Amino acid sequence: MLVKDFITKELPVLKSFDTGEYALALMDDFKLKHLPLLSENIYRCLVSEKDLLAGFSFRSNAVSFRLCSFL
Repeated sequence: MLVKDFITKELPVLKSFDTGEYALALMDDFKLKHLPLLSENIYRCLVSEKDLLAGFSFRSNAVSFRLCSFL
């Protein structure tokens, strides 16, 4: 496998209404540890996998909170 196979021009972004579960799925799909969070197409912050896992609900086994808590 070549480096060019890993390079993509598309960068996934998160919106404030996305869930933590969705963010973790994007990170897994794109093999990323951080994703930018946009609100009204304006950069608000960088969300890390570590941040999301800190909000993990062990009772329900799902990260169901909305990302608007990062704003």
